Amino acid sequence: MNLSENTNANGFTVRDRIRSRNVKRWHTCDTVKEQTVADHSHGVGIIAEEMLERLFSNSDTNPTIEDRYFVLKYSQVHDLPEIVCGDLSSVFKKWLSKKSTDFDEILNMVEAKLVPELNMIKTAFASKPYLATVCKIADILEGYSFITLSMGLDEQHNAHIIEKMDDALVQIETDNAKAYPLFNWAAISELKHDILHGRSVLIDFEKHIDF
Repeated sequence: MNLSENTNANGFTVRDRIRSRNVKRWHTCDTVKEQTVADHSHGVGIIAEEMLERLFSNSDTNPTIEDRYFVLKYSQVHDLPEIVCGDLSSVFKKWLSKKSTDFDEILNMVEAKLVPELNMIKTAFASKPYLATVCKIADILEGYSFITLSMGLDEQHNAHIIEKMDDALVQIETDNAKAYPLFNWAAISELKHDILHGRSVLIDFEKHIDF
């Protein structure tokens, strides 16, 4: 595929981007329901905005409108390249990266060509690295939410996936508590708890409404 010949200067068209609702995720896992890239991206946006708000809860400042824009824009577009590339498992990508010294460079080039906004987002994240971390947390937590509610009968694989996500979240909290001590990194575990076990207005409504 010659990207310079087969994509225009603006990358994916609006028709292409809408196809994110057709691209399936989790194909290497036994799940009781399917999830598309669009489903995932919407969930990441909700979680990223909430995480950003909680991150600043111990600070004297608030996230700016630009902060919100970039985490939401990242959430919207970060997996759009899968329209062409498919949902490569993270394990396979790590293996390819070790086997081929230029794999990461090639993948980044493809993604930037298809989704030009990623370069703008990368620049914004370079000046505020915690925004990239917020998005990473949201990406993991959205996956955590989905697999927890949709896991199939392969208990061994389910436990392995959950363990990897838990380990990643703990590592993120440990590393960033040292790098950015003014932020509330305990919000990671708090938000995970609320996503899985927190209060639900819908459930409250269903319990108390008089049918």
